[in-house]
Amino acid sequence: MTKIVNSPDKYLSLGIDAVRTGRRLEARRYFDFALKQSPNHIPTLLWLAFVAPTVQQSQAILEQVLVLDPDNERAKAGLAWAEQQ
Repeated sequence: MTKIVNSPDKYLSLGIDAVRTGRRLEARRYFDFALKQSPNHIPTLLWLAFVAPTVQQSQAILEQVLVLDPDNERAKAGLAWAEQQ
């Protein structure tokens, strides 16, 4: 069930809770809601990359993070992982 909130951080938190309980599709929806409010919200982008349905989608999201924050170590590590898949 979708809760109405007005903060990307709240949607991020709900998404993380969904991921941790195995509800990846629901998590992606929360992350999408967060990104509608704040399209460059890096923590949300990182989590969205984690639950993306394909490696290619994960890579595209992580590359977007690196455009926003070229020194982001999590995005770099994620891309290194994706290249090994």
